[in-house]
Order: sequence, then C-alpha cells, then structure tokens
Amino acid sequence: MLPSLADLVTAVAPVLQDERYRVHRAMRELLERLAARRPLVLALDDVHWAEPASLDLLTALLRSSPGAAVFVVLAARPRQVSDRLQTALERTDRQGGLTRLELAGLPREAASALLGKDVGHGRADQLYEESGGNPFYLEQLARSDGAAGAARRPLAGAGLEAVGVPAAVIASLTEELGLLSPDTQRVLRGAAVSGDPFELDLASAAAGIDKATAMESCDEVLSLGLVRPTDIPRRFRFRHPLVRRAVYESAPGGWRLGAHERAAQILADGGAPATARAHHVEFVARPGDRAAVAVLTEAGTAALLRAPASAARWLSAALRLMPIDAPLEQRVGLLLFRARALAAQDRLAESHVDLLESIALAPAEAVALRVQLATTCAGVERLLGRHEEAHERLLACLEQLPDPAAPDAISLTIELAIDALFRAEPESVRDWAGRALQAARELGERPLVAAAAALLTLGHAVAGSMTEAQAAYAETSALVAAMSDAELGARVDAVAYLCSAGTFLDRYDEACAHGERALRLGRAAGHLHPTLLPALGGLTSCAAGSARRPRCSTPASRRHGWQGSRRAWRGCCATGRCSPWPPATSRER
Repeated sequence: MLPSLADLVTAVAPVLQDERYRVHRAMRELLERLAARRPLVLALDDVHWAEPASLDLLTALLRSSPGAAVFVVLAARPRQVSDRLQTALERTDRQGGLTRLELAGLPREAASALLGKDVGHGRADQLYEESGGNPFYLEQLARSDGAAGAARRPLAGAGLEAVGVPAAVIASLTEELGLLSPDTQRVLRGAAVSGDPFELDLASAAAGIDKATAMESCDEVLSLGLVRPTDIPRRFRFRHPLVRRAVYESAPGGWRLGAHERAAQILADGGAPATARAHHVEFVARPGDRAAVAVLTEAGTAALLRAPASAARWLSAALRLMPIDAPLEQRVGLLLFRARALAAQDRLAESHVDLLESIALAPAEAVALRVQLATTCAGVERLLGRHEEAHERLLACLEQLPDPAAPDAISLTIELAIDALFRAEPESVRDWAGRALQAARELGERPLVAAAAALLTLGHAVAGSMTEAQAAYAETSALVAAMSDAELGARVDAVAYLCSAGTFLDRYDEACAHGERALRLGRAAGHLHPTLLPALGGLTSCAAGSARRPRCSTPASRRHGWQGSRRAWRGCCATGRCSPWPPATSRER
C-alpha cells in the first residue's frame, strides 16, 4: 500500500486471508498520526472505478473513523458506486457523519471564465449548450474544435454525424461502456440512432433486439446512469448529448446504416410524420429514390420556419438524391426552399447562390415561379446591401412579363414599392404602390388590393403627407378587417405593412393588433414577414411607456415626414430616449 517504504522491509511474511484487516487498522492508525498535529483531508476522485481492495479499505474507514481530525472526501457517480460502499455510506449518513453534495453543471458565467477571454461570446454560448456546463466536456470541446472550427461550422443544428466527439471524452466514456453486456451495448447504440430522447420500442427495433432483452438492458443502463427516465412512460434520454454522440460514433458504420434503415421502416409502418423519419431516411436512401426525396422534401418544408438548420440539411439530402430525370420545377422548388432555410440562418451568401441557380434553371413559361424567384432573390440582395442589383433584377423581371395587368405583374410592382422603401425613396414608394393598387382594383383581387393599399399608406406617411396617410390608413384598415384569415393568408405582408403604417401614425394599439394578426397568419402559412418580430417588440415597449416617456420622433415625423423621422431617430440615439419607429432602410442602419 506504501511502495515508497518498500526498501525498509527486510523480510516479507506470507499474506494470510485476514491480513487485510491488519492493513486496514494500520492505515487508520497512519491517518490518525498524520492528523495529530494538524487536520488532514483525504480526497479520492472517481471512486466508482475503485478496485475491490480499495473499496474494502474505504468501507473499513467509514465503519471505524480515524478521528475527527481526518476529513474524507469521495467523488463518484452515485449510480455506479458498488452496493457494499453504498451501504456503508448510507450507514454513515444515518449516524450524521456524511454530507452529500450533488454537483450540477457550471453556470454560464463560470463556464465563460473557464474558457477564457480568447473565446468569443457566441462561441462560448455554443460550447456551453453542447457541454451542458460539464467542465470536462467544456474544455475538451474547446480544445478539439477551437475558434477556427466554430468559423467552419456551427454546432447548433448540425447533424450528429457532422460533429466529432473529442478523443479524451471518448476515452472517458469507453470505460463506462465497457461495463455493459453485448446486448445492452447494442440497445444503447440503437437508442443513439433513434434520437434523444428516445422511445425504448424504437431503440430495440433499430438495434434488432427483442423487447424482453431490451427491457433488461434498459434496467442496466438506468442503474449505471447512462440514460435517465423522462416524464413520458417508455421514453428516456441520455445523461448528456456527448454520451449519445460517443455511443453513436462507437458503432460500426455498416451496423449504423442497418439501424437507421430498421428505424425508418418501423416509423413508416407506424405512420410517423416525415420530420420524424427524415433523420433516418437521409442516411440510408440511395440516389434516385423518389420516395426518399418526397419524405425529405416534406420534412424540410415543414421544418423551414421553426428549425431552418434541419430543414436545410434535409433539403440538401433531397437534392443530392433526386433522380437525374426529375422535372426542373421540382429541383428549382427545392433550391428555393433551401435558399429560404439558409437565409433564416443568416447564411445569405449561400442562399444567394441557390437563388441564382434557381433563376437559371426555371423554365421561361413558368411566369409565377420566375416572379417568386426574382422577388426572393431581390430580398436577399437587399439584406446583402446590394440595393442596385436588387432594383435592376425586379425591373428586368417586370419587363419580361407577357401581361402587365396579371396578378404576377401586380405582385412584382408591389415588390418594387418595397424596394423603394428600402432605398429611402418615399416618392417612388407612392408611385409603385399607386400603380399596383390601381391594377389590383381593376383585377378585383382583394389580397393584392390590401397589400398595395398598405404600402401606399406607408408611402404617404414616410413622405410626410399625413392627411393622405390617415385617410388611406382608415380605408385599408376597414378592408383588412372585412377579410377573413383564409383570404388574407395569401398576402400576409398587407397586415405587416399596415402595422408599420400604424406605428408611423402613432396608432400603437391598432398597430399591435395588426402585427399580432400578421404573426398568426404567417406562422400558419409557414412564412414570417422579416420585419414583423422586431416591429412588435418595439411596439410593445412604446405602448407600455407611451404615457410616461417622451416620443421625440412623433412631432418631427408629422412635420417633416421621412427626413424628420430620421433626424428624430438620430436625436433619440444621442439622447438615449427611445423612438417608436426606427428608419426602415438598411442603408441608414
């Protein structure tokens, strides 16, 4: 037990069965002597890995304490401590000699301090979410990926196969996984393939294990603390996302393919939605598999609004698997959806590339599709600061349309009014919106009339024509109120721009109502207006503080319109007082 004293031993006596008790007494006496002059702390880490002889010694020390001057600290995973040591700890607890501390993850501030100042705030937040505050995982993830890795790809939303587990973490988890029986390892791998949290039935199907064996294996992994129960019966989750990833990566590649295929089949047989099946289909589908393309397309479009990173991945898989002879419209549609998913992640350059490819592939006779592609591409170009390029694209598309009075042409004219709004040209806003409104009224399309009228109202307001703006706002509000959600769902932007106009006219409560309706309709349609959420946030603040806070932009906007509002906004920035309406031009921002 003390190799450093081996040279002092002149002869070694034979070891008898009860010799360990003499060793225990000797160790206890040694600790007492070491603590005679000053208190002694004996700290033992990873006690769950201790071999039987050390566990015997710890049990003896707990049974017969070496004295009050000796303080023993044990660190262990509670579910992996041997039954014998657990019994001794519980007995010591009943006698009042034990204090238990349950260690939680580090707080976010402490995690940032551990990572140091060289790691930026965004990267530190990503690492914190990945590690769950576990300091060991936090350090290893930071070392293995580093700041350069963060620039290459974000952790959030990345597929399981795209994010490697640090070698030190794998080495640590390998010891735990080595305690499992072969069947339990297979079930745990099936669970890693299924997802997190996972259903036990799906995990057993993915692993190719019968349910009775899966139940026994579940008891084993629960006892070791590798997985934990949830509030839903038969649903479990891994102790930590890195545990799941390590288990997943430890499985042979061929076995993983088979597990994903079994999981996809059982989900399809059970009528699971495409979003639940897509994770497995993307791994096992073969090029040209039309059924797989359909599943991935449905899942990608369904996840576009709430999980754009997953949507982009599934749509990319659908494009990769699409048959060579697939219709051009289908490929263009997938590129358009992926471009929207990429733009939602602020990956604007990649989104722009997809849109340019879509425009090049779109058939000339598909007028509605080409208009949609041109307006979407112009929107991304505006976000990239390419205002002239966006303006020229919209004008060129309008000139190529065969019928200038068709609904597509009116939609494009409305988009040119929006373009003028971003270019800080209020007169052009009124010009394009007026043209669109006249054509929409002649056509009798109420959604188009509402959208054009809302933009014309906003154009009057930003140009400083408050009398015209108030009259147009009253007329457009009445029109929108008379339209059902189903009818207005075709042009949600009508309510969004009416919300902006109401804000400009100091009608905050009405603007909030319009914004809430636009938000509800946009979520139902799967497409939110880009300025809606920031506008609603600003409106809530203004409505809450309108009775007690000065609004310096209001008089200026009434007197001088757009330019006065911009001067007032600069004044707000200088004085620290909040303006209810910041300029809507990205140039100014």
